[in-house]
Amino acid sequence: MNRSFFTAALLLISSLLIGQEKVTVLTVTGHVNYFSGASNIGKRVLPGQLLPTIGFLRCDEGATAMLVFEGQRHPIKSKQEFDLKKLPKQKKRGSRMGYLGRFLNFIGSSVNNTEDNDKLEKHHERYMTSVGGVRGFAQNEAAIKTYGYLSGPMGGGRVDFRWNYVGNVPFYQFEIRKEAEKDLLFMAKVRANQLSVDLDELSIVEGEVYHWKVTAETKEGKAISTVEVPFSLEAEALSKLLTGNRLQKMQKSVEEGEKELVVLQQMQEQGFKHAAYSKYELMLQQDANNLLIKRLFASFLAENNDLDRAKELITDIQ
Repeated sequence: MNRSFFTAALLLISSLLIGQEKVTVLTVTGHVNYFSGASNIGKRVLPGQLLPTIGFLRCDEGATAMLVFEGQRHPIKSKQEFDLKKLPKQKKRGSRMGYLGRFLNFIGSSVNNTEDNDKLEKHHERYMTSVGGVRGFAQNEAAIKTYGYLSGPMGGGRVDFRWNYVGNVPFYQFEIRKEAEKDLLFMAKVRANQLSVDLDELSIVEGEVYHWKVTAETKEGKAISTVEVPFSLEAEALSKLLTGNRLQKMQKSVEEGEKELVVLQQMQEQGFKHAAYSKYELMLQQDANNLLIKRLFASFLAENNDLDRAKELITDIQ
């Protein structure tokens, strides 16, 4: 093999490797366009998009963008043309162990894990295998599946408990019991695969651990159930998280368009999965076309065993 051919082969391999890396678009103001280099026609850039580290971005006058790549922030300024190939070559600044680094890694990894359904499935499998969420989720012990965002600390109020539909049962029996005594606190029989319960109307003690569980009997007489799902009422702790000085300081370190994402990240980091789920739902209702929220929500759903709903969101993006 001659030297020129060998050099050309290395350049081709290098370009392919660079092309496999992706940069996350975090925020955009005004008109920012992406040019692949193979065409003079630019494509409008939106928050939540994944761009290959080839080609370049061009900002119109007054427009800006914020990119995230490998835990680092990269602002693109008005009227600037930015070559994306520079990103893998730039040295990382500072430590990724601080709050801002954790936040940017949260954004970057969540979006990258939702590039397509194949990545989403792998993310779900990896997370459920290594973490498992609620006891029994990773091992598929239960015949009736439920979701991780309906476990752990909750903020109170009305909660829509959900589980997967099983077609050959006449009804489901839903129960809430206190963990220590196993005393029955609440029971209902429903035909649908969900039940809305106002936790504030039950005799639930703040900070105590409870379990909810669904059982059913198939038409063939086989007993099936969910795992016992632990949860606790932590309304005061959630309120302190949302109104505390720590969250306010964190929000000051990010741009205006990132402040609500900080709240989502902190809810998930502190274990308030149901509160995060409710906030994702609300933000999607307010802006149904927000690609960034759809990707972050899909990653969250996959981590909490709701892969079908996560795929719906990603399919809607593609």
